[in-house]
Amino acid sequence: MSYMTGNLSKATELVNLVERNVQILENFAKENKESTKKVITLSWWDAYWTSGKGSTEDSIISLAGAINLSTLNGIESNSTIDKELLIAMNPEIILITQSVDWGGNDFYNQLFKDDSLSDINAIKNKEVYLVNPNWWNTLSYWNTKGSEELAKILWDLKVIPYFEDYQ
Repeated sequence: MSYMTGNLSKATELVNLVERNVQILENFAKENKESTKKVITLSWWDAYWTSGKGSTEDSIISLAGAINLSTLNGIESNSTIDKELLIAMNPEIILITQSVDWGGNDFYNQLFKDDSLSDINAIKNKEVYLVNPNWWNTLSYWNTKGSEELAKILWDLKVIPYFEDYQ
């Protein structure tokens, strides 16, 4: 695209910035390795959907330095899970990757209203987050923003030092 639009220099700047941000996140995750948490992505359509091994979301979680419980439990790609497995996995953090426009907020509220889920650590400790689906459900450099978003959640930070936003 950069050749077609005549923006090669801007494309090179973007590639360099993405690579720099990835390095910053990788280094940050290594420095905080002992305090990482077990995370699961969730959305609701016709069932609970989560992101396992080989998914974009798995890469985002790994880059942030968290542990993807879905991958640990043998889930491949984006798949459904039943309520019993969700309870058994007992995530420390739940990330709702479903847009508010498509019921994300309703799903968030439903997780807290369902008494059968009340012993899940993420729900008990109010560690359930609506995340920006544009940073999680695409396959682009914006995924690094999803990793930044998760890193902020993991370590209760307002900013990740030296991470730069995209224009």
